[in-house]
Amino acid sequence: MRRFSTSNYLLSQLLVLGTGVSLTLIAMFWAARGEQVRREYEFRRQTRNLTTALERTTNRYADLLLSIGDLYHGVTPEAVSAETFSKFVQRSIQSYPGIQALEWAPLVLDQDRSHYEKKLRDMAQQSSLAITERDPQGNLQIAKLRPFYVPVTYLEPLQYNEAALGYDLASESTRFAALQQALRTGLPTATGRLQLVQETISAQYGFLLFVPIYNATSLSQSQDTDIPLSAPRSARLMTPSVTVDSSISADKINLDRDEFLQSLEDNSRIDGYVVGVFRLAEVLETSLKDLNHNLSFYVLDQTAYRPEKMLGFYDVTQRKLKIPTVEVLDLNQDLKLQCPILERCQQSFQVGQRTWQLIFIPPPHPWVVWNVWAVGAIGFLITCIVWVVIAHWQKELQQTRAMSDLKMRLFSMTSHELRTPISVITLSSQSLLLQGDLLTPHEQKRRIGRIQDSAQRLGQLVGDLLILARAEAGKLEIDRSIVNLKLLLETLLDAIPLKPGQHIQVDGIDNIPLVYTDAKILTSILTNLIANASKYSVEGSPIHITLAPQNQWLHIQIQDQGIGIPAAEQAQVTESFYRATNTGKIPGTGLGLAVVETCVEHLQGELDRLSGNEAV
Repeated sequence: MRRFSTSNYLLSQLLVLGTGVSLTLIAMFWAARGEQVRREYEFRRQTRNLTTALERTTNRYADLLLSIGDLYHGVTPEAVSAETFSKFVQRSIQSYPGIQALEWAPLVLDQDRSHYEKKLRDMAQQSSLAITERDPQGNLQIAKLRPFYVPVTYLEPLQYNEAALGYDLASESTRFAALQQALRTGLPTATGRLQLVQETISAQYGFLLFVPIYNATSLSQSQDTDIPLSAPRSARLMTPSVTVDSSISADKINLDRDEFLQSLEDNSRIDGYVVGVFRLAEVLETSLKDLNHNLSFYVLDQTAYRPEKMLGFYDVTQRKLKIPTVEVLDLNQDLKLQCPILERCQQSFQVGQRTWQLIFIPPPHPWVVWNVWAVGAIGFLITCIVWVVIAHWQKELQQTRAMSDLKMRLFSMTSHELRTPISVITLSSQSLLLQGDLLTPHEQKRRIGRIQDSAQRLGQLVGDLLILARAEAGKLEIDRSIVNLKLLLETLLDAIPLKPGQHIQVDGIDNIPLVYTDAKILTSILTNLIANASKYSVEGSPIHITLAPQNQWLHIQIQDQGIGIPAAEQAQVTESFYRATNTGKIPGTGLGLAVVETCVEHLQGELDRLSGNEAV
């Protein structure tokens, strides 16, 4: 009997020990698996974020050059002076620290060279200034006689870039290939890697971005050509890239200038190029400085031929771009050890009709070392695992319930808000259809006005829901352009219905004629704020709109004499479908301020709320 009891005891102990060890091993396996999945997800997320950041930066640079190109739209190059060019691009240079310089380089024929060089010397007040090129040793010299030149004429900033003034961009193969590509396609075109003329550090690569400027004759004839000269800026940026043949070396690029001149359509096709000058290191470092990541990566130009594919190596420990000595073939062999599936470590994007590739190096991960004391903590580990699982289930349950409640509130709110204007439209249209002949012109106009107001209300509700849905899905895109703020406000105020006797006073609009922002997003912000100010204010009360510049930002203040927002609810009024307790029976969806805050955040602005004696 004792032996039986001892055997049962040992069996139970072995069973508990075996169960505990088994659960521990299972927990360790799934924990390791989960950590691996998390690391892979984090790695993919960071690679996407870094690639997107670089792609957005280069797209902004291309868009900026297209905007500068608009300065020459419809006018001769002589109409744009150096002072005008400098003022136009100065703010862009201050806003984009990754830009080394912005340039204007006209096409100068050989017979016009003397006249051009005289004008260049007079403009720069340098008696020895002339069109220059590099000799085989890389030193600047007077350019040799050629059928044409593309010299740098306007240069901003001039400081630290003086050496580039007068440099013939068509004198060197890499630059010349990009000039040909830009002329042929009419799109922003980047060069391969090169040594900038103004560069003082030898181990430093840069690149240029060309935007061709066609003269008025070419623009009027663009419909008869295969070059999208008059394409919208957005279309020019989204056009599929046309790559340069990478199977030949730079020394063998066809420099047939007679063929280039022939492509100019008897020298009357193009006036010159707007040029962006960039250092690769500055472009990458400014693009990534605000991103939290731990990945180093190589930058390759897949459009270039093999010896010039390598653009640099970004070292995350120093946050700097370096020029590696490793060759591309050796690089692929080395990376196979760190990234067995090489495609997972690669991301590509387009830069001025060239394909740049980022090859990321997965960060090292230390192995988890378990000590003997972990066996004694089996019970605690199991308890923690159960607690984590239950907590995870509870979190999912809460999220499910919250989503269900949100859907119910959405269905209830939208059904009510949609039903009212639809009913008004239906009844008013039926009345016009059945009794149109019996109604006076005033009554007909009033019913049509009801239909119009209801349709506008429906449009506003649908627009607000779309903005919130796109923002939540991460697809709310910002398309900035130069906006005439005064015209936008006038159009907007004409479309917003006010209560009887209400009037809007706008101060400071004459000081801010133009702003660089997304017109649709700004319209949505102002529409919701002004509509709220009118809705929650009494009849006959004024609404004040004050606009004032603050450094590079625009400060907009909208002040009313409405019911205000309770202090305890000011943090909640920007939540979707939330309405303050003091709104009473005033109709509304609770979406207005949520849309405003979402739009302001996407414009990288700030939303302040003041209520009480200073209701804003």
